[in-house]
Amino acid sequence: VAKEAVAATAALDGPERARLLVLAAQSPRWDVRHAAARAMAERHEPALAAEAARLAAAEPDPLVAKAFAEAARALAGAPDRR
Repeated sequence: VAKEAVAATAALDGPERARLLVLAAQSPRWDVRHAAARAMAERHEPALAAEAARLAAAEPDPLVAKAFAEAARALAGAPDRR
C-alpha cells in the first residue's frame, strides 16, 4: 500500500508533492524508498535533483541508491513541469 501511496503522491500538484516524496524517501522500507526515487524522476522537478543526489549518496541499499542517482541525473537535465 505504501508504494501505491507514493505513486499517487507523484500525481499531486503543488509544494506538498515534493515534501511527501522526500518524506517517503526516508522510509525504513527499501521498496518505498525505491518508489520515491522513481516518482521523483517522473515528476520532472529540477528542484528535487540535489535532494535525490543527497539521498543517493546516503542510501545503504545499492538498488535504491542507483534509483536515486538516476533520478538526480534525470532531474538535473529536466525541464520544470510543476
